[in-house]
Amino acid sequence: MPSRRRPPFARHEQALKALLIVFPNIEEKFLGVLDECHRTIKPKIVKFGLMIGQFHPRCREQAIHNPEWNAISRSPLPLMAIRNMTLHDIMFLHDDEEAFRAYESRFGSRFAQGGAFLYPYHKHLITCYERAKSAYADHQ
Repeated sequence: MPSRRRPPFARHEQALKALLIVFPNIEEKFLGVLDECHRTIKPKIVKFGLMIGQFHPRCREQAIHNPEWNAISRSPLPLMAIRNMTLHDIMFLHDDEEAFRAYESRFGSRFAQGGAFLYPYHKHLITCYERAKSAYADHQ
């Protein structure tokens, strides 16, 4: 059934929807396949305004704000999570031009006029956005 027919239905809650695909029987020696799937699928799924993450007991994904901590995506059960792209995802998409373009098409207007359309708790994203926008300015 299409996700539009699944709760939450309120427009302001639509971004809260997520799909979790759990692999409870995957053998430990195959956990790295989830990392490879993530690397392969992410560029494609971002174009649709979605984000994907892999989680498993041996996941070595690093935390954004503390790169030395590599347990951010550890989970007792292996799974893939797919959710709608949100404003804070610039932190995950700024270092890839195609991903940034997908992000910018959805959220770029929020950064206009120096971030005048951002909530105060999102102002810290301006630097990351502006850095990516500047890096890819010559490629348009």
